[in-house]
Amino acid sequence: MIGIGTDFDGIDGSLEIKDAGDMPLLFDALEKKGFTLDEIEKIAWKNVYRVYRDVLG
Repeated sequence: MIGIGTDFDGIDGSLEIKDAGDMPLLFDALEKKGFTLDEIEKIAWKNVYRVYRDVLG
């Protein structure tokens, strides 16, 4: 399972993805590499949602 966090505290340097608003850059790159929409959605939120639902549900 993969889940992406957007906590950028403590990261130094020049980053292509500077904050959560730039996350579409990652998802566009994944699509260009051949990831399906379902796989990208799982990485973006569905995997973490499923764990929260299973643990807290």
